[in-house]
Amino acid sequence: MSVPEGFVRTSILVPEDFWAELERLAGPRKRSLFLIAAARNELRRALQRRALREATGAWEHRRARMVREEELRAVLEGDAELGGELADGIIEGQDLHVDAMAVFRLLCEPDEERRTSVQRLLGALRCVPITPEVAAQAAELRRQGLSEAEAFGRAAEAAMQ
Repeated sequence: MSVPEGFVRTSILVPEDFWAELERLAGPRKRSLFLIAAARNELRRALQRRALREATGAWEHRRARMVREEELRAVLEGDAELGGELADGIIEGQDLHVDAMAVFRLLCEPDEERRTSVQRLLGALRCVPITPEVAAQAAELRRQGLSEAEAFGRAAEAAMQ
């Protein structure tokens, strides 16, 4: 019997009861196709399991954090101590948020060069509108023990989805 192109002939040993069940389910002329389909499914699952094992822990879960206006001002004014934590967060790729009122106050700066610096810094953050609903959700999370910044970060994140 000739082997179709793209296939190889192989020989495997299987238990007799397995062979009988295979013959009954697949039929005498479809055993190879049945085994190929079953093996492909199992191979796909094995590859998925391996990918899952390899990916586990690859991403650190990062919580959103509200940035205080004072931190933004510290960065803009060159205060390395107070602004350092914010700068580290930006470098580490943290999800950082700033509320709309802080943006408003910073952009009220009369000096155009300073406003440009504010806009560049804010470009690295996401502006989160603090609505009464967001504030209420943040208050509930705060009562559950989260820090103020973490509570606002989570509430704002939920509102943006």
